Amino acid sequence: MKRQSNVSVYPLTPSRRPTSASVLVSDGAGGMRPIVDRRFDDGEWPVHLRVPARRAASWMAQLDAECELRGHATSSLSQLDPTENSGTSHVSLGKGANPTAVEIVWERARDKLLLISARPSGEPSPALAEIRAFLAAVTRACRANRKKRMHRRAYLTYEGLPWRGELWLSPNLCLGPPTMRGDYLNDPQIIIVDAVVEAVASRGINAEFGRVLRELIIFLDVIIGIRMSQQQDKRVWVNTVDDKGRYTRCELRQSAYYELDPEPKMPVPGSHRAVPNKHVQRPGLGALGIRPDDAELTVPDDIHGLWHQLQSLPEPRRRQFLQAGNAYSIAQLMWPDQRTTITSFLVVACEALKPSGRKYRGANVYDVIASLQGAAVAETLRTLALYPQGVRSQLFHHGTVVSDELYEYPAGRNVNTQLSDVSDRPEVAGHELTASGQCDGHFG
Repeated sequence: MKRQSNVSVYPLTPSRRPTSASVLVSDGAGGMRPIVDRRFDDGEWPVHLRVPARRAASWMAQLDAECELRGHATSSLSQLDPTENSGTSHVSLGKGANPTAVEIVWERARDKLLLISARPSGEPSPALAEIRAFLAAVTRACRANRKKRMHRRAYLTYEGLPWRGELWLSPNLCLGPPTMRGDYLNDPQIIIVDAVVEAVASRGINAEFGRVLRELIIFLDVIIGIRMSQQQDKRVWVNTVDDKGRYTRCELRQSAYYELDPEPKMPVPGSHRAVPNKHVQRPGLGALGIRPDDAELTVPDDIHGLWHQLQSLPEPRRRQFLQAGNAYSIAQLMWPDQRTTITSFLVVACEALKPSGRKYRGANVYDVIASLQGAAVAETLRTLALYPQGVRSQLFHHGTVVSDELYEYPAGRNVNTQLSDVSDRPEVAGHELTASGQCDGHFG
């Protein structure tokens, strides 16, 4: 991959253009410096490298990891297109406005080699041998598939009974109780999620932990039947009331729950008692609601087996479950204001479970339910006054609402009754897919 002097490293093409954005990053010395798109610079690029397509994504991740390991600051710009990706990276070996640095440009056509060019920059400039040694270290790490393991923590929030024990879904994933709670059972509740995740570099660790959290939230939503979400640290208006109930002050404050331990770490199994469990007759969620003697949230006694089954599903089945669960979670978020949308996304959640292939392209929610729970159950849904498939089609194709989101409907057209008939179908179907790994019933 020879580069000639005084020729732009990458020629302009209709899909490859210099960025018009102006991006500033910290220079490590209290100032700011711009990230410059070097892909079209004239001049020599004396160091070149070709990375096989099968290692291209890993090599870029290992570049970040090597910089992190050596304490080098990096800044990058990239252009991602359907046919090719390209970008520029600046690796600072020092601090200041013009530190010793390595400038890197790269390009990769879809499913092709990763082509890399590098050159010294800054004052004083690094030697070419140093740059080659640095890139060689990245390549060795790539070939060795070097990874790191790190602990990460997040907080899930939900409405319902408090979480008072610990639940280990795997040796590297624990759902623990908060040390502080509200005074009432219906106060916002917290679950502490501690995990050890493995990936390339801190950026990869964070991405992998985010994936685990998304899967966990969908899983809990479908299997337990409670909508949970990751806590968002944000500013909200907080009021103060005097002893006569009069507002005396309103101010913006941060709103989030955090444990007060200075250095969060993975808990030790047995630090808390286990979350109590209950037997649930599957398929289904069992009895829902809060009884007078309930004091804490319980989990199904098969939750460990279902989590392990989900992790062991073939990737197409696993993605199918997550896509269906995601549609189900969206439906839960809409309650109670958007009941037409709730019904529609419950239908989508069921439709997401139908087998792939042209043979099943025309199958709908009734076919899915019939294949899993029998034709009689499907016929019950089909004969509802507001039949689910029609509600879904009218909303998505015409924006038609069948409840009172926009105006009051005449008496007798209340969608709440229908929701009670429809809402548990995706949970039942999702459980079947998780437990058996298949949703290939007999479709009409």
